[in-house]
Amino acid sequence: MEFLKHLQSGDDSRTESLRALGGLLLGIGGLVLIIRKTTLLPGTWDDFPLFLAWLIPALILYGGGVMAARAAEPRLWHSVWVVFGLVFVYGSLLQFIVLIDGDTDSSLNTVWTLCVVAGAGVGAALFARVRFGWLVAGLALAIAWLALWDEILENGIGDDAGTFRGLCMVAAILLVALAWMIESRGREGYEAAEIVTAAGLIFVVGAGLVGLSDLSTLFVPVPTDVAPTESGVKPSLFWDVVLLGGSILLVAAGGLTKVRGPVYVGGLGILTFVLLVGIDFDDDSPEGNLIGWPLVLLLAAALAIAGSFLANRPSASSSVGKPDQAP
Repeated sequence: MEFLKHLQSGDDSRTESLRALGGLLLGIGGLVLIIRKTTLLPGTWDDFPLFLAWLIPALILYGGGVMAARAAEPRLWHSVWVVFGLVFVYGSLLQFIVLIDGDTDSSLNTVWTLCVVAGAGVGAALFARVRFGWLVAGLALAIAWLALWDEILENGIGDDAGTFRGLCMVAAILLVALAWMIESRGREGYEAAEIVTAAGLIFVVGAGLVGLSDLSTLFVPVPTDVAPTESGVKPSLFWDVVLLGGSILLVAAGGLTKVRGPVYVGGLGILTFVLLVGIDFDDDSPEGNLIGWPLVLLLAAALAIAGSFLANRPSASSSVGKPDQAP
């Protein structure tokens, strides 16, 4: 209890900065120790000491951050501790599976561990008012959804790129629906925005990043290969349009709500679109493809700019019937 009292006391900037720094160093030090014991010196620790190496920082950072935030006004260091603590929560769950001789590569184990992480993220958001908890929860639920279907489908979700993309779109839609429910209940606007950011990330992965065969596996942390051929996922006009339109909507939504998360994700989607379309040639004569997407985008830009000027011009009918103004 004395530890909690000390955590709750002190609210000046120096104290806050030192506690945030302490949490960061504790998390970094714990991860470095675990990596050395598992990679450079494998076998020097049994499964139970490794489990404690994950669990103790999780209790200190996540547990201490949440309890301190519940007893005082939210502080920056609360968020730092809780966010880093979520990393150790997930690591503790994976090490627990190893401790009981389970399979960490099993899709069902991926599902339940990520659901627990999602619950911890929601708890951090509700009880410690750490907004990043909603983003963690959204991403964890989306990946758990993919892992669940990887278990249900006979050949997994990596057998067909269309299936994977469709599941990503469904996950994004479900997260947007969850964000709408949160918003309709009168919660803080940033809470729904973090869920939308998570939905945007899954959308960009499914509609765009999966088409970059060299990058796709970096953004899909489920045990599957999403590229059905050695050359990667074939380009598709439909998915190019979906990616561009959805990314623009994300940027617009972030701009209207003044929330940066959707803007960043939308920017990532636009960058992915540029890469995909920029290297997409249907034949061996690149010159012939210059009349495709580049021409369409330039014409659309010209129409939009011209429309911006015409939109502010007063129409002739609006001036009819108005009395002359006195000089």
